[in-house]
Amino acid sequence: MYAQQNDMQISAQGDDVLPLTAADFAAMDEAHRQREVERRQREEQQQRELENRPKWMWSDEWMARQRAWEEEMKERERDKDQWERTKSDEEKQWAERNDAIRKEERKEKKNESNDPFHYTFKWEELKEKEKLFFGK
Repeated sequence: MYAQQNDMQISAQGDDVLPLTAADFAAMDEAHRQREVERRQREEQQQRELENRPKWMWSDEWMARQRAWEEEMKERERDKDQWERTKSDEEKQWAERNDAIRKEERKEKKNESNDPFHYTFKWEELKEKEKLFFGK
């Protein structure tokens, strides 16, 4: 194969022409044959692996779906870990907000019940409604 090509090889300088011997061509042919043999062996190994799989795993589509599912599970785990970390912070913030709201409500209720005029205003409102209703 390589022996059919030129008998000369140009060096890196471009000016010098080095003659290739038959041994050089034989070495190149052998290296090429070796690469071909390795490629065939890899292909045969892959084919044996495909044939040894259970029938439901034969399709490449199934393998692609399996890999995608595994990636999704890994991503969900990462998201879950991130959510667990942020969840505790959010829960603390919501608890603080709710506590502040409850304190305000208690203060308003307390102020309302402690206000001495609170009941008098209610009494006066009732009297006004009574006047409107009965016309007195």
